[in-house]
Amino acid sequence: MQRGSTPSGVRLKPSRPSRLAISAGSEAVTERWSMSRAEIFMPAHIGLPPPRSSAMLRGLNHWRNGFMSKMTLYGIWLSGPTYKVGLALSLMGQPFAYKHVDLRAGAHKQPDYLAINRFGQVPALVDGDLKLCQSGSILLYLADKFGKMGGKTPEEKARVREWLFWEFDRLASNIYRPRAIKRGFMKADDNVHQMYVNQATDALKVLETALAKSDFLVGSEVTIADVAVYGDVAYAEEGAIDLTPYPSVKAWMARVEELPGFKKYEDVLPKQDAA
Repeated sequence: MQRGSTPSGVRLKPSRPSRLAISAGSEAVTERWSMSRAEIFMPAHIGLPPPRSSAMLRGLNHWRNGFMSKMTLYGIWLSGPTYKVGLALSLMGQPFAYKHVDLRAGAHKQPDYLAINRFGQVPALVDGDLKLCQSGSILLYLADKFGKMGGKTPEEKARVREWLFWEFDRLASNIYRPRAIKRGFMKADDNVHQMYVNQATDALKVLETALAKSDFLVGSEVTIADVAVYGDVAYAEEGAIDLTPYPSVKAWMARVEELPGFKKYEDVLPKQDAA
């Protein structure tokens, strides 16, 4: 079939130029497409040349990569960083497959997993041929891919990155480590635990000051900065870190928990693989 010709068995109805009727032999198979979608996603099927504009090409790639297959998240249900990625996907309304990585059995150090995440950590996200690791990097990728929760202006996008870097530097480890100590995953005496709690307290004071002035960390809507920080603070009490002195933080957590698509970590991360 020559480029631009109409394939056998495909008939365009002149009276309905915005619809495409597809018939295959004696089997009546009808698919209805708007011409605008068909022009972007299936040009050959309606006798059009391949998309030439950058917008059409982006649309075609988005359809192929974003809708034809699910992304796969690798992690473990105890992992805060994995929860951040799963929560972001849930808030964005994006379905994903989940693969449990048994850290205690050393699955993260096996060659098949190292081919996915060269650092031997969780989480990892596979999107087609792309393999990503580090939760902050994955969050930025998702915000860019789906055009959601990344900030609306260049300034907001920069502020989102500021909070992501701050969260990694000042907050995450100072909540995760005392939690690990309390849950028996990490051995340390009380002085070490208290050191982490003190550092977490300093970070929570910064957070309290910011959230006393705004409903969310950047702008008027939730962003991946909120997701990243929430994915730390949600575990604070498991590490014997009292959130009572931070009413603005607690009110912000409640706002996040009311968002469409919000799920607690035990609802986002199963203890086994999930399709």
